Amino acid sequence: MGQNNWLGMGYDRDKTGTATPFSASSVATDPPQIAYERVLKEAGATLPKRVAVDEVQNGTGHVIKWFRDAGGWPEFPTTTTSSH
Repeated sequence: MGQNNWLGMGYDRDKTGTATPFSASSVATDPPQIAYERVLKEAGATLPKRVAVDEVQNGTGHVIKWFRDAGGWPEFPTTTTSSH
């Protein structure tokens, strides 16, 4: 740790910090392999349509930077309204 880690925060500790630590709730973590399996099973788009995980498991995936990298925008149904 540095001499004054608050300098990296852009705040003056005397004005915004606390002189004493405060309690925080504990965090449960998983070992890497369990975390990997849980992410494949539980993360991503919501059901009923999930993103395929084969690319992750096979190592053939890539970072999606643009909507076109994911196949573009989906086709949305159009609706018509009647004027009275």
